[in-house]
Order: sequence, then structure tokens, then C-alpha cells
Amino acid sequence: MGKKLENLGYFTGTVEKYRAPFPAPRDTTFTDGVHYVMEYATWLVTDIFAQLMANPKLKGVDFMLIVFTPERNGKCARVEYKDDNYKVLEIQEYSIADLDDEVEFYFIDDISVKTLLLRSEY
Repeated sequence: MGKKLENLGYFTGTVEKYRAPFPAPRDTTFTDGVHYVMEYATWLVTDIFAQLMANPKLKGVDFMLIVFTPERNGKCARVEYKDDNYKVLEIQEYSIADLDDEVEFYFIDDISVKTLLLRSEY
């Protein structure tokens, strides 16, 4: 059985913006909701940033929906990266997952700053 993100629905905005961990550039930030997810699954957020920065299929996409979906058996998961038309750009599969909840993120690549936030914070 994985971890439950009990308070995920409470994030509807952000007070604080945090600088993203390596390998993200200095102009990349994330919100309070993403910070909350990191308390339970640092690996997930760090891997999302690694994909966003290094995967050529995701470069130059200004607005992205990123969906983490655990499988019902609780032993594996997938992350789908979709553009603003919901076209799947990339799928990452994981053989181990320690979260029970689906988590939806947006990634916004503005001219001056890149931000990862929960869908509910948009």
C-alpha cells in the first residue's frame, strides 16, 4: 500500500514559489502544492523536472498537463506528458510506485519563468 495525499485538494493557489531542484535551470520554480507532493514523493517531482529539461519531445512546449497515475495493484505507475490539446507527448512508466493518488500538474514555460504547479492551483 502506498502513501495517500490526504490534503491534495486544499491547494487552490500558492503563497510561496520555490526554486526547482537540479537539473532544472535557475528560472524554474514550483508551488506550495508541488512542495506538498515532494514531502511524499521527492522522486516523482525530481524526475518530472529531469524529463522537462532533458527530453527533446518536451522542449519548447509552453503549456503542459502532466498526469501521474498509479496502477490499481499499487506496484507500478505512469506519468503522461500532454500538450494543451491533450496530445500525449511522452509516457514514463515506473515499475515501483509509492503513491496511491493520481496527481495532475501543469507546467507553464513563460518567457521569464518556468513553473510546475498542481492543476488545482491554476
